[in-house]
Amino acid sequence: MFIAMNIFTINNERFEEFENVWTNRDRHLKGVDGFLKFKLLRGKESEGKRDYISHSSWQSEAEFWAWTESEEFKLAHKNKTPEGIIMGPPKFSSFEVILDE
Repeated sequence: MFIAMNIFTINNERFEEFENVWTNRDRHLKGVDGFLKFKLLRGKESEGKRDYISHSSWQSEAEFWAWTESEEFKLAHKNKTPEGIIMGPPKFSSFEVILDE
């Protein structure tokens, strides 16, 4: 299994807008080869900001990267988050699962 994550730092005054964008957007993931599940995680507020993590699970790393080149990926990312909500670019991390109980 392969995990892909983006960490977004959000202006705490606009976190509800950020959540609204994510909960109402079509992520175009259902039916994509290798996709297992998606979660959006919210961190605690600290110093006027909070972190969110988009967390997706895939059967393999190759299937994740294939999705990033797909039409579904383009559709999922066509509407940008409004200016001033995200504080800087997201930070991408990925992991290969070695233990899953």
